[in-house]
Amino acid sequence: MAQYIKSGSRPCNAASQGEYAIGASFALRAVKNIIEGYPITMVIPSEGAGHELEANALMQGARNKEGARRFLDWTLSDRAVEAYYDRYEIITVGGGSMPEAYLEAGMPAEIEPVLFPMDYAWSAQNRERILQKWQSEFER
Repeated sequence: MAQYIKSGSRPCNAASQGEYAIGASFALRAVKNIIEGYPITMVIPSEGAGHELEANALMQGARNKEGARRFLDWTLSDRAVEAYYDRYEIITVGGGSMPEAYLEAGMPAEIEPVLFPMDYAWSAQNRERILQKWQSEFER
């Protein structure tokens, strides 16, 4: 491993530009680089791909709860789901479809089978220990 960096897209960009042979990165960065014509191949590890979660919520102390509710309702609409594919390759809300260009770049049509099985409760309970180990062993 040449280096660990905090950027999620820079490893793929460096591999795309020939600086490294491999860059462990977000799948969507690889897809977009392939679509842009970079001579790379996306490989999903046989152990499974990682998870990245984005979430929306209505805060108890929100001043404009009605506006927030309308926004949250929109986030579950078909129009929003289609818009998500401009920014994400893994959509957990029903509806929409993986863009054909993503499939041609190597994204599987079904995402769930390639995701690494996660125990989020265990991960949350062990967060500090995991971060400390990572930082002590790998950060420079």
